[in-house]
Amino acid sequence: MNGNALKEFYGNPKTEILSITLVITVGYAFLLLMPGLVGGMVDNLGLTTKQAGWVASSQMFGMMLGTLSALGLRRCCPTLTLMISFAGLTALMDFASVFAASAEMLIWVRFASGMAAGVTTGIAAAAIAGMRQPDRAAAIIFAAQFFFGMLGLALLPQIRLFGGMKGAFVFLALLSLLVVITLVSLRANIILPKNWTVV
Repeated sequence: MNGNALKEFYGNPKTEILSITLVITVGYAFLLLMPGLVGGMVDNLGLTTKQAGWVASSQMFGMMLGTLSALGLRRCCPTLTLMISFAGLTALMDFASVFAASAEMLIWVRFASGMAAGVTTGIAAAAIAGMRQPDRAAAIIFAAQFFFGMLGLALLPQIRLFGGMKGAFVFLALLSLLVVITLVSLRANIILPKNWTVV
């Protein structure tokens, strides 16, 4: 693509919806895949059901705090820079989950991952209000959650069969890296939803 074609692509409302859909879906990936991930932590990592429950709860608690934090952070910091940074942190924590040596360590790593994902998805969700057709965009974005959740739950057993829970965590990390690449592309072309800022 030449420069004009890229501007046209990134300025397209459909691209805007797809970008926000990707950010939110990947941010919620752990929650969407939670039934399979909790089962994998018990079956593949040897955690008790109670420990696996604490890991899942810590992720959700982190996401709640991250989402609430996003409300304040987006007022004082460039939103796109925040999203790139916290999406990168999410990927880092997902990779770190591979090396967690105990249930306690995994609880803290997943908490950090959830908090980082919460900031990213909180900012992305707020961008829906600034879109050209927010009601249509919201319907598409939330329908995508169910579709990709269904698809992920269908594929997760195969991922666990191939790489165990380490493979599942690497898969989550790669999804977060895809978000980083997408956001960096948006930043390079300076085509953003109205209420996203670069500087």
